[in-house]
Amino acid sequence: MNGVRRRMGEYFFVKKRSVTSNGETRLAKFRPEDAADAFDASWSALQRCLAANPAKPTVIITHHAPSRQGINPAFAGNGLDGAYASDLDATIAAFDNVPIWVHGHTHIRKSYAIGVQFGGHADDTMPRTACSAALLLMQRRLWSSKRVKAHHRFRL
Repeated sequence: MNGVRRRMGEYFFVKKRSVTSNGETRLAKFRPEDAADAFDASWSALQRCLAANPAKPTVIITHHAPSRQGINPAFAGNGLDGAYASDLDATIAAFDNVPIWVHGHTHIRKSYAIGVQFGGHADDTMPRTACSAALLLMQRRLWSSKRVKAHHRFRL
């Protein structure tokens, strides 16, 4: 995590509120460990939500890519892959109620399939589609919309 901490601006400029042992609120640097904790909490909540509604098709929209397939090829392998994408392919493939997962963060338009094999044949896949393009297009429409107030832009 030290490599990520030194090479990404989020860990220099972003602050978070923290409470000291005596109850005072102060600003502290946002750390990779904070991002990992937030991921763990969000991932658990998402899994609970999907498990509670297994028959309801759900489109998931996140900032970070859920799969390493979503990494921008121009920057893949630079030591920061884990800061841009998770490795959730096996878990996503097991979600019967998630046909589409849309993400941003990679600054490219890319669609890819995450699927499970049935019967051992390449034609027997049930793909889950992940896409970064749709979110970028949606963000552009929201940004240019006069109906969307500045403080609501990009809240999806």
